Amino acid sequence: MTDVAAGEEESRDTAAETAGGTEVGADPSDGRLVRAVLALILLPLVVGAITLFVAVRPGFMPTADHALIEMQVRDVGHHELLSGLYSREDWGHPGPMFAYLAAPVYRLLGSTPVAVNTVALIINGGAIAGMALIARRLGGRAPMLATLVASALLLRTLGAEIVRDPWNNYVTVLPFGLMIFLTWAMLCREAWALPAGVVVASFLAQTHVGFVLLAGPLLLLGAGALVVAAWRAGPGDDRRRLVRPGLLALGLGALLWLPVGYDVLINRRDSNLAHLVRYFRHSKEATHSLLQGWGVVTGQFAWPPEWASNALGQSFFGEDRHMDTRPLPLLLAVVALAAVVVWRRPAGRRLVVALLAALGLGIVAIVRTLGPAFYYRLFWNWIPPVVAFVVVGWAGWILVERRWARRGARVMTAAAVVVLAVLAVVNSVTQVTTDTRAEADAHVVATLLPALLDDLDGREGTVIITDAGGSGAWYARGLFLELERRGIDVKVPASDLEPYSAHRVYRGGRVAAAYVLTHNQYVVDMARDPDLTLVAEWSSVSADDLAGADRGAAALEAEAPGEDAAILQDVARASLYDKDLATYYAAAIFRIDDPEIAPYEP
Repeated sequence: MTDVAAGEEESRDTAAETAGGTEVGADPSDGRLVRAVLALILLPLVVGAITLFVAVRPGFMPTADHALIEMQVRDVGHHELLSGLYSREDWGHPGPMFAYLAAPVYRLLGSTPVAVNTVALIINGGAIAGMALIARRLGGRAPMLATLVASALLLRTLGAEIVRDPWNNYVTVLPFGLMIFLTWAMLCREAWALPAGVVVASFLAQTHVGFVLLAGPLLLLGAGALVVAAWRAGPGDDRRRLVRPGLLALGLGALLWLPVGYDVLINRRDSNLAHLVRYFRHSKEATHSLLQGWGVVTGQFAWPPEWASNALGQSFFGEDRHMDTRPLPLLLAVVALAAVVVWRRPAGRRLVVALLAALGLGIVAIVRTLGPAFYYRLFWNWIPPVVAFVVVGWAGWILVERRWARRGARVMTAAAVVVLAVLAVVNSVTQVTTDTRAEADAHVVATLLPALLDDLDGREGTVIITDAGGSGAWYARGLFLELERRGIDVKVPASDLEPYSAHRVYRGGRVAAAYVLTHNQYVVDMARDPDLTLVAEWSSVSADDLAGADRGAAALEAEAPGEDAAILQDVARASLYDKDLATYYAAAIFRIDDPEIAPYEP
């Protein structure tokens, strides 16, 4: 059989697969079903958006990276924005695509902080709907419903806070799933998926540098499959059908990476991308072993499945516990058996290929991670098991249909709809009732801000805000944003250039006052400094709580002489964090009274 004939036969197989008696195109009620199940999966996200504006918006003040994210969104159209969110040392993540996507929604919704959270909900909802519709197009009702059930389970496990969080470690999780599904579509010769894949891969890579090793190769795999298929088909319609999507993909890629390219062209060795490359080339932080990468990725296939059960995998030091403890991935055997069942279907085996590629790239991404593989960075690792669930669900559907040809599809459909309805209620209630850490931190800023404004009353000039060696950055960024929002001329010292941006750096002129923030045990230390005046303080613990922690630290030092005293003190203070959801148990802002130590340098 020639390549062309084989391709034509496989295309007919795929068409027959999606036109079968239980698939979407055969039942006139399927359109209503699709709308109903999409409404169920998206309902919690709509409830989350309403909750943000009704219950969270009054008084909500972002802190830390969330404040920096909103600053970047505010800069769009007003100031040069060529890189992503600040990461570490002298570089940020590769590109500003999230800020450019968020800016129109942010301004449309009144430039309120929760508008940025709403953007996260929109992105996550779009990713879920996209995965479901791709599954419906390629495989029909079975993989579509399996995708939606898996997504609903994942929403329950992630929880309300992560689902509506615009932080780059969280807002990329579900779009990574969409990237895998777009790769599946490209493997199935769906040329429209190429430009869509360029957009999603660009969003992932620009928003978080870790996705360069995850999304980039998936895009190359899908694009390569399209090119190879067109080449094998020979001259004709197959090749012509790839021209427009290919040109559109190139145009979109050039447009989306224009800010990054402009930065490199103008700033060269001082560009963000140059700093980023130097960091990864010359960093002294260690990478990880292949065995550790295998443990993190395959650990998600142990029982119970973490992505669906919320069995936390964090070690004492914050890394994924599967780095060192590698449970037997029993569920991989189930996935392998399911892969055998779906393999006979062209779309089925290509989904398996996309899943295998994602698993392999996940291992490589863990191995190449510099420094600790912190658990909070690895929620993307829950996505390949979600795709595996789709494979298993699809295989189960096929087997049920073989056994009960007439009733099997109806029973499976009804069961999936019931599960989606239950999870829609659960996830909606969670969106309403969840108290988030972001809201608790916002309360800290709201507590500190009035006293700061009072202290500034009657002062003229630029306000400078900084933090004590990074110890107060969490709330300093939040207070900076609130002053900027109020039209106050607020700047940071030159040492804070990278997190904030050049136009927020003090360049000279009259200074109204300079303030420094700190948190936890450093508050007591700075209060002893005669050149500092305490302006405002917040704490969730009492003096007795602090004294108890000090006694606990002394006892630990007596029991373990020679151990690092700082670590023992941190252990003794661990219970202090349980008093409130806020990230720290104390925070304070001090005015710097001695001009010799104030951060005035232009």
